[in-house]
Amino acid sequence: MEDVKIKLETLKKTKATVYMTEEDEVILNEIFIKRLRERRKTDKSALLCEGIRLLYEKEEVGMPFLGKGFLVQ
Repeated sequence: MEDVKIKLETLKKTKATVYMTEEDEVILNEIFIKRLRERRKTDKSALLCEGIRLLYEKEEVGMPFLGKGFLVQ
């Protein structure tokens, strides 16, 4: 899954409030810092969206998500 690159085109974004435990916040921060050190541009919203897409695929809800604005290479 790490090799999948997703190119974001023009897409509608929705603002959301996320309630998480302190442990989950620490985990999110660790991933964010790791990517910054690797010079992989990211933000916490992008990490959460990536996690949602991976969970969607893991749960086998349907086909891999290729929603409007996503291009899987």
